[in-house]
Amino acid sequence: MNSSGDRLAGAAHNDVLNVDPKTDDERARLVDEIKRRGNAAFKVRSLPEAITLYSRAIELAPMTVALWGNRSMAQAKMGKFKEALTDAEKCIVLDPSWAKGYYRKAQACSGLEDFDSAQNSYEKVLELDPKNKAALKELETVKLKKKKQLEAPKPTESDEPKKVFVSKKIVTDKGKNKEGNSSKKKAKDVDLSL
Repeated sequence: MNSSGDRLAGAAHNDVLNVDPKTDDERARLVDEIKRRGNAAFKVRSLPEAITLYSRAIELAPMTVALWGNRSMAQAKMGKFKEALTDAEKCIVLDPSWAKGYYRKAQACSGLEDFDSAQNSYEKVLELDPKNKAALKELETVKLKKKKQLEAPKPTESDEPKKVFVSKKIVTDKGKNKEGNSSKKKAKDVDLSL
């Protein structure tokens, strides 16, 4: 376990995180218990703990779509949108008919400000689950964000930072030194970038 969240979850859930089930039945019961604890941690916003628990459950049951979806949701709540997107895409690979996979993908894409992909994913949710009110509401929100993004002024060449190079040589002449050499002093060129 690497992060402090992993260590905390490890201490609190050592009884399930470090168990190697011997049978399929033991594995199924263990995954259910870990998922239950992950859900409980998520509900109280102990997100690193929830992620650790979901991750262990995924190790034990990598074909269980809901585990990937739950971890995606927890990642998104932590602002880890790239990780959330990866998990959401795994949901879709495992079960392309599961609307929540597309919903999780849309949330992650929205967090990454990829509003085109978010819109497409919310539309896919509605194709699979036409009565999904949350997806319909989020789709409208994403469309507004996309419109604002398109209307935002684009930086122009005149908006680009300008570099100015100023070369200034300072020469002083205080006569000659004792050896008869010139005692002219020169300052170095100075780069005054803006």
